[in-house]
Amino acid sequence: MIRNLFYKIILNQSVKILFASLPKRRKIQFLFLIVIFIIQSLAELLSIGSVIPFVTAISRPSYLLEEIQKYNYLKNSIFLQTENQLIIVSFILFLSLIVLSASFRLLALYANYRICILSGYEINLLIFKKILNQNISFFYKNDSSQLTSFITNKINMCASCLMHYFSIINNIILISIVFIALIIVNPTFTLLVFLFFLINYFLVVFFFRNRVKRNSYNLAKLETAIIKLLREALQNIKIMIIHKLQNYYFDLFSDMKLKREKSFISNLSIASLPKIFMETTAIILISSIAFFIIYYEKSNFISLLPFFAIIALTGQKLLPIFQQLYFSYSALLSDSVSVKEVTEFYTNKENQIQKNENFEILTFNNSISFNNVCFDYGHHKFSINNISVTFKKGQKIGVVGKSGSGKSTFIDLLMGLIQPNKGNIKIDNSFLDLKNIPKWHSLIGHIPQSTFLNNETIYENIAYGFKKDQINLNLVNKIIKKLNLEDLISKMDSGYNTKVGEKGSNISGGQRQKIAFARSFYRDFEVLIIDEGTSSMDNLSEEAIFKELYKLTDKTIFIVSHRLAFLKSCDQIIEFDNGKIKNVGSYSQLLKESESFRDLAKNTK
Repeated sequence: MIRNLFYKIILNQSVKILFASLPKRRKIQFLFLIVIFIIQSLAELLSIGSVIPFVTAISRPSYLLEEIQKYNYLKNSIFLQTENQLIIVSFILFLSLIVLSASFRLLALYANYRICILSGYEINLLIFKKILNQNISFFYKNDSSQLTSFITNKINMCASCLMHYFSIINNIILISIVFIALIIVNPTFTLLVFLFFLINYFLVVFFFRNRVKRNSYNLAKLETAIIKLLREALQNIKIMIIHKLQNYYFDLFSDMKLKREKSFISNLSIASLPKIFMETTAIILISSIAFFIIYYEKSNFISLLPFFAIIALTGQKLLPIFQQLYFSYSALLSDSVSVKEVTEFYTNKENQIQKNENFEILTFNNSISFNNVCFDYGHHKFSINNISVTFKKGQKIGVVGKSGSGKSTFIDLLMGLIQPNKGNIKIDNSFLDLKNIPKWHSLIGHIPQSTFLNNETIYENIAYGFKKDQINLNLVNKIIKKLNLEDLISKMDSGYNTKVGEKGSNISGGQRQKIAFARSFYRDFEVLIIDEGTSSMDNLSEEAIFKELYKLTDKTIFIVSHRLAFLKSCDQIIEFDNGKIKNVGSYSQLLKESESFRDLAKNTK
């Protein structure tokens, strides 16, 4: 049991991983923190020791004065000649050491908070950066609610974990120094007191450790579940109102929240239990000893008063130390489930986008070719199966097919978000791989069906990803005119400075998609991928957009759309079916040669 506690606290694996991820300067600060802990412990020891001369000076000043006269370097001091001087000096010394001890304790506390919280901040940045640099497969596999909980709650526990860990080290140093000093003065008394503390706390740890771990697991699980529920409720607000589901979500939230709070209350209560028991037992014990000494040996009580004073002060110092040690251990145990998840994620290399600062230069002047490309999402069934096709620069390509036919996977492969399991993709004469994907991304624009908008101005949403003082307003105005989007601005109360609302709630779906087109033009592109990016526009707006796009003879454009009428001017259309390219040709060719394409085009006007 003791050995397991040693490995889990002193050599805690999660803490080692967190510590290893920190920069060198932060590790040096932690070493400096331990030095502060040692100095604080020595100051605490001096403050405990100063009670003996102070209480002796008050209760038996003549005896203390006689003892001082035995030392030549004290005998001639002008401040230690009378009993009154002795009382004043001992009082000042006692108060000074108490203040010094408190000052170092405050310094150690502040240093621990500051270093650990800033370390937690740096770990947060590392983890968040790693999440942002996962490939698209990672986000397909993980629920967004779990990721939100991971980022907002579980990562924040890293700082808490470090604080509790170094608090444990601080208290172990303090207890060790006090123990060594007291055992020199009175071994029997010291051993009895420390055994009393250790046995009580050990028993609490032994009986409640598994309960704390269960509560910690429940807390981590329920935090994620609550965030998922809140996200679901807010995203489905219309359905909630129509179908009167308010009570349904309220009951679920109430049940989860109550279970979470009960686990939290249980852990807090267990953490506080030893302190209450120890305080009560210690007071009863000391009071009983004092009573019997006064009652049976009245003459000896005054001589024993310094002894009782140091017992009281030692108890007053040690009880919070032992309690803080136990509390920090309980908190470390409580955080362990979440911190373990964080460290496992940090050390996991799967799905991470490989960084290569010296990526290869990629140019697109001639063609994009898929050569026997296959891809599956890990379920051993190809979403894209052995496709080979070539596209020339400047072409306008339509992508059609039923739901689940492979269109989205093809687009992800084209954008370099996922890598083929077999075959290859070439841009001109260069293979599209991890070495040149960053450059490829700088050449493409993407307009999805659902466009994310910040609750900021139209200007800021068009220049998405640029800080406000970096926005080229002249370029924004040119793009608005080029895409004939002035009507979007004219309908707004504040023109370009109109805030679009959360997720674009103050504007229509069609207007959101117009902003998405403007956003792509702001960044410029060689290849534009429109993935149902005009589905919310009215026919006239959509026609105007496509008319402008078809004028861009030097730009290659891929259009995924269920409205086949707007694909009539495409240079070629590829039709997907069951992960394969079923047909390739112009609109008129596919109408003649493909029955499935004719079925898709039946309702197209």
